[in-house]
Amino acid sequence: MTYLCYIDEAGCATPVPAAQTDIQPVLVIVSLIVDAARVHELTVDFLDLKRRYFPKKFDGSPHQLDHVLVEIKGSDLRSAIRKHGARADATLKFIDGTLDLLRVHAARLFATVWIKGINRPFDSRAIYTSSIQAACRNFSAFLDWHDATGFMVADSRTPALNTQVPGSSPASSWLGAAAKKYARLCLAVLRQLQVRSDMQSPERSKQAAQLLLNCVTCSPKR
Repeated sequence: MTYLCYIDEAGCATPVPAAQTDIQPVLVIVSLIVDAARVHELTVDFLDLKRRYFPKKFDGSPHQLDHVLVEIKGSDLRSAIRKHGARADATLKFIDGTLDLLRVHAARLFATVWIKGINRPFDSRAIYTSSIQAACRNFSAFLDWHDATGFMVADSRTPALNTQVPGSSPASSWLGAAAKKYARLCLAVLRQLQVRSDMQSPERSKQAAQLLLNCVTCSPKR
């Protein structure tokens, strides 16, 4: 059995200069684990959920997977809840529906939450890379428990920030003790693949497919 682990972040790495500021007070690194065999079904179900509660965001394209490009941003969901509270019916039902989908498809979530101190330094590189290391440990333990293999996909940030991730991961090399300890998983970083409008380009799609294929084929045999 093979599992996928997708890593993304919420918040920002900018230090908080004062108690009254628009800068987000936390940085959260979240990992989502899904059985690879259930990814297609989960994707289709999630697209149905988006169309049900946000129909105005879709242009009526006959190609269902074109709707992958329509993003429902967490910041927009939070804004609707702040503005309308319990009357934000579609938003609240969408969030509940998303959590129900994850339960139905036996997905798993874990996260590292960093709360910033006021007027305190915030070492974004150390914090992000240590969070990736924690994600690797957690995912590796999950794979051991299920006697499975898997690979991790970290969402792209910027080219400079992306280069910090593979080197921080104990799964980034198959040599030495770390390779043996994390031998069930492989880590890939989506480097500037622009998985929005640019993914309509055949060349971009080919790059994304090749990256994931390389990641799968580099997984060591047990």
